[in-house]
Amino acid sequence: MTTQPTLQESWIPNTDTFGARLALLRWRMGWNQKEAALACGLSQASWRGWELDGRGPRDLAEVASKIASRTGVDEYWILTGKTHSGVHPSGPGGEQSPKLEPVSERKPLD
Repeated sequence: MTTQPTLQESWIPNTDTFGARLALLRWRMGWNQKEAALACGLSQASWRGWELDGRGPRDLAEVASKIASRTGVDEYWILTGKTHSGVHPSGPGGEQSPKLEPVSERKPLD
């Protein structure tokens, strides 16, 4: 039996870990893990490990750069989970989440 959320409940995604940010980004882009890895020029096994096993890439900056260049998501947010002002996107004060292009508006990848 599943419980349906009521209108009064809210959900704030946890973006404290690199893997959680990847999962959120992938969900927003409408990709499964394989599609996300291929689109970003990364191995599926690595993506899975980062997202599900909590491992981090050896060269985090290079991986974040690849993901950012292929998705348009802010590289700093991929690296840290924060905006450039240093505040968590879902934190107090109503900061906006990172701007992710909706699935329906995605352009085909080269």
